[in-house]
Amino acid sequence: MNITFLGAAQPCEVTGSCYLAETADTRFLVDCGMVQGRREAPARNRKPFAFDPESINFVLLTHANTSSWRPLSPRSWRP
Repeated sequence: MNITFLGAAQPCEVTGSCYLAETADTRFLVDCGMVQGRREAPARNRKPFAFDPESINFVLLTHANTSSWRPLSPRSWRP
C-alpha cells in the first residue's frame, strides 16, 4: 500500500485533511477536506486535485465537517 499525504500535512496546518491510499487494485481517500481560516484558503480550495477524482473508488470520512470533506465533482462547486 502506498499513502500520499495531500492535505493538513504542513506545519501548523490542521484543515484540508486528504490522504490518498493506493493498492494494486484500489484507490481511496481518507478524508478530502477544505482548507479553512487563512486568506489563501478560497484559492487553495479551487485548485485542481493532485489526483484524478474519477480514479477514486471510495472516500473514508473520519468525521463529517468541511475540514474533512469537500465535493470531488466540479459540478458541486459554486464560484
